Amino acid sequence: MRSLKIFGLIVLVMQNFIFAEAASQDTPAALPVRGGFHFQLQLGWGYGPTSGGLFHNMEIGGTFRKSQLTVALDHTFIQSKGFAMPAGGEHLVGGWMLMLKKPIWNNRLVAKGAAGLGGIHDQTDGIKATAGFGISYGLDYDLPLFQSSGVTISLQALHAFIPGPKHHFWAALGVGYTFF
Repeated sequence: MRSLKIFGLIVLVMQNFIFAEAASQDTPAALPVRGGFHFQLQLGWGYGPTSGGLFHNMEIGGTFRKSQLTVALDHTFIQSKGFAMPAGGEHLVGGWMLMLKKPIWNNRLVAKGAAGLGGIHDQTDGIKATAGFGISYGLDYDLPLFQSSGVTISLQALHAFIPGPKHHFWAALGVGYTFF
């Protein structure tokens, strides 16, 4: 419960920062220019019932200029072993998925969703992967440093369904750099 309260507080602070920052920049020159190569790398912190620790997200793909739709391969996970692994939790929960992204507000707030391979890694003796189906979704907020790249703040969630049946879930807050 404590983790949920901390996560809620982080989301509230992030939301206030985003709206205050967006209100101060209404000029078109300050907005990202999207199109062509897309790459994003983020690190942060995430937590769920079976995992908690270092959040990693990497996207590589391309953006269509007219529609501003991005299609990318997404590799996302929470590394729990050595960080904040819950009692009886998994060492790593994540996936490799096909992602779609689209700006939904002021060309800075971007909705994203992905589906594909999701699963867990047991890292007790080497790496033993158990694969299943994964779904990921979230919001990115882009703060351009240049017209085609800048800092991104992200809120993301992942569901991994593996045989058993077993459902793994986490949500994470990350900061990284994106080539739009």
